[in-house]
Amino acid sequence: TVTSCNSYTSPDSMEIWTSTGTYSDMLENALGCDSVITVNLTINTIATNKNIVAQDALICADFGATNIILFNSDTGIVYTLLKADSNQVVGASVNGTGDSILFNTGTLTATTQFRVEASKQGICSAFIDSVATVVIGGKPNSSYVVVDTSLYANAINVSYQWVDCNNSYAALTG
Repeated sequence: TVTSCNSYTSPDSMEIWTSTGTYSDMLENALGCDSVITVNLTINTIATNKNIVAQDALICADFGATNIILFNSDTGIVYTLLKADSNQVVGASVNGTGDSILFNTGTLTATTQFRVEASKQGICSAFIDSVATVVIGGKPNSSYVVVDTSLYANAINVSYQWVDCNNSYAALTG
């Protein structure tokens, strides 16, 4: 009995089996005698054709973190967020729910690419096909001019939003 992830190469290396089943294979020894062996094979598969995206693909240098979203997770699969360049694990692994799941990137100081590893029963693991990139933008030009009771930004082609710094940077209206 053999358990493998996604596929298994036959003992004679002539075939690749991708389905659970019972297979026969013929091997020849050094004296030229043939032996038939039976392989009871269980193939564990992991769907890797999933999408991951950054909740905020561009974040300011001062804010430093966002979430990576994995769409359509599978139950029975454990997902782990990794920095793509180093395979460094980011945060805790998350069990698939059948729905989308979020991974917090933690504080970022540079543009970073992320990927997700999926594992099943400690036997099988694979990387999700897509990669998410979070770009760290520079600090905005914060200089301004006061004219009467109005503030005017010195930056060109930029829009600003007043936020409440004591309330998770919630947008202010008015």
